[in-house]
Amino acid sequence: MGGRFGGRTTEEGRARRLRIRPHLLGLALALYDGDGRMMLLKDPISSGVIGVLLLASCRFGRPAMFGLAQRMHAPDTAAQWNTLWDTDSEVRRAFRLSTAVWGAGLTLDAAVLTILIFSLPISVTVALMNPVQWAIIAVLAAHTVRSRRRLDMKSRLTRLPDAAVQDGLQAVAT
Repeated sequence: MGGRFGGRTTEEGRARRLRIRPHLLGLALALYDGDGRMMLLKDPISSGVIGVLLLASCRFGRPAMFGLAQRMHAPDTAAQWNTLWDTDSEVRRAFRLSTAVWGAGLTLDAAVLTILIFSLPISVTVALMNPVQWAIIAVLAAHTVRSRRRLDMKSRLTRLPDAAVQDGLQAVAT
């Protein structure tokens, strides 16, 4: 938990700033150009940046989806997750694939929305943006649910021998 500053934790403040930045980007683009299309670009720019970051995380170090899943599902079992990462090639493959799929999907989302913004009237674009994003996110979520069921991390974690977990703890400590 972060410290308190002005009645909010530092995490709350950071999350609030992250939510505000895309809107400021859209406003800045609209003011710069005076065109409403520029205001609409905030969503595809955000999706594109996140997509590229996800794809880059596949190439350098552990994929972002592994770290996200580890923090969301079991922050107190990080050593076990690290042991699985180090010893189970199927876990590494599944998380790299999942991260790559999400990265490609969000990059595709950015490309499709950008094409819509510049090729259709603004009113039509506004009507189509959310359904297009929802459809892409639904496909990505379905892929994630299916691959996570197949991977069955809970079962893999319970099958880890205590010695492997201790080795993982020692490897993390060094």
